[in-house]
Amino acid sequence: MRLLTTLDTDLLVSGSRDPEVVRWTFMPPRLDTAGAAQMLDRWQSLIRDGRARQYVVAAASEPSTPVGLASLILQDTEDPSCVDVAYWLLPAGRGRGLMTHAVRLLLGWAFDVAGCTCAALHTKEGNTASEAVARRSGFSEVGRRTWNHDGRRIHLRRWTRAAATP
Repeated sequence: MRLLTTLDTDLLVSGSRDPEVVRWTFMPPRLDTAGAAQMLDRWQSLIRDGRARQYVVAAASEPSTPVGLASLILQDTEDPSCVDVAYWLLPAGRGRGLMTHAVRLLLGWAFDVAGCTCAALHTKEGNTASEAVARRSGFSEVGRRTWNHDGRRIHLRRWTRAAATP
């Protein structure tokens, strides 16, 4: 993993054009380079303010080929003592254990360096791949809710993990 930079517009464009990333995340569909650059600018502001950390995910055997994004948002909206985790992978990164490894690394930093006491994440109902990453990373499902996003009802599952969880 490496820190996300303003040079990662191609990764965001690729993510926005992958049907599974768009289906299971809140990534806007079909970003162009300018739209990806605007998104990166907003994220860089959060990173500079210390409210987020975002990392490009790549396989150790192919470090120059980004296959996904893993993020920590350091202010959970439902529980201020928690850090939020979010992630997605392109097809080339799926099924290889890369995201589970990335999430575990992020949690190590959040708990050991940033002093967070818990972590939370949300999955859209039916996203079995993301739910498997959550379970393998030590998260437990703690609730469900319906959220309105862009005029659509979305069913979310909330997962949490305490810092002491192995």
